[in-house]
Amino acid sequence: MKKPLLLVLFLLMVAVLIPDDAEAQRRRRGNRYKRKRNKNVTRYKGNRRIQGRFRPYNFVSLGLNASNYFGDLAPLNRNASADISFTRPGIGVSFGRRFNSHASARANLNYVRLIASDFSANIDGDIASDATRHARNLSFRNDVIELSAIFDIDLIGNQGSSAARVAFTPFVFGGIGFLYHNPQGRVPFFDFHDPNINLTDPGASPASVQRFENAGDWVSLRQFGTEGQNIAGNGVEPYSNFQLALPIGIGFKLRLPENFDAAIEFGYRILFFDYLDDASGRFIDLNEFEDPLARAFADRSLENIDIISEQPRDINRINSISRVVAVRDANGALVYRTRSEFVEGGIRGTNKNDSYFVTQIKLIYNIGGVKKRAKFR
Repeated sequence: MKKPLLLVLFLLMVAVLIPDDAEAQRRRRGNRYKRKRNKNVTRYKGNRRIQGRFRPYNFVSLGLNASNYFGDLAPLNRNASADISFTRPGIGVSFGRRFNSHASARANLNYVRLIASDFSANIDGDIASDATRHARNLSFRNDVIELSAIFDIDLIGNQGSSAARVAFTPFVFGGIGFLYHNPQGRVPFFDFHDPNINLTDPGASPASVQRFENAGDWVSLRQFGTEGQNIAGNGVEPYSNFQLALPIGIGFKLRLPENFDAAIEFGYRILFFDYLDDASGRFIDLNEFEDPLARAFADRSLENIDIISEQPRDINRINSISRVVAVRDANGALVYRTRSEFVEGGIRGTNKNDSYFVTQIKLIYNIGGVKKRAKFR
């Protein structure tokens, strides 16, 4: 009787202890899993590719730009003709908000400098209008301040917050802007319209020939009314320093560490006026100008140097082969006249609107992001 009783007691003890041991092992495995999970949570820095509900965020940027001008003083008589040597630097800032996985809006403030000279037109070219531009010898610079509202559309969308930004995306942009511009000209050294001046050697001219005291300075051209804007009854209205612009373009954006991005954009400014370069209409009779400096800015074809580069111009050669101006006959066709007919309806500038191109490299800082702090429950 004792052996069967001992066997029964042993089996009861085993039946009680085995479940307890299994439960203890299950609890130990659960505790190890919890510790591992908590450790991973403390190391979590945000899944940058996580897909989820989009959360809007703001951004600011600082950019360096390079600008080129297209217009009446372009080196060639065709669209999108620009002299790369006249590329000038500028700066821009913006503040924006991404309100959609693909779309954002920004306010831009840019400074650009535009500059051009007829001296860059090819006097030896086969196209008569190129030689005409060289002979015309107009030049300008214009410091433009842009204020614009731009919409960007990314071709590859972001998901989640700013921490879910994609590594790279092309984008297109467009908007509306307003600009302040003020075309300037550099004052010549002599009054080349004085009949007593020695055109080939102005320094050898009689003392009676006027020498401008502020020679070499840049001054506003608008004040002189170079196409007769300030002459009563001439029918030409002064242009405004404030103008409307439509910026459009494309760009590429690259994600950098932390909250930074880099971008490059190529933008074209559609303008609705033709006086970015102070040239749009026709030459008028120079005798109508009372101010010798206004007359000098209206027609610079007699100057013996390019006032911007100060390189010499071959006046004798220009007089013999290129002293012509483009005008339109009764049928609207372009014909070319000699110097004696310069003020008889010669075209000083076309009636096509000017424009300019801006390339900008930007550093962008995205405000906010995923917090690098574990969330415990």
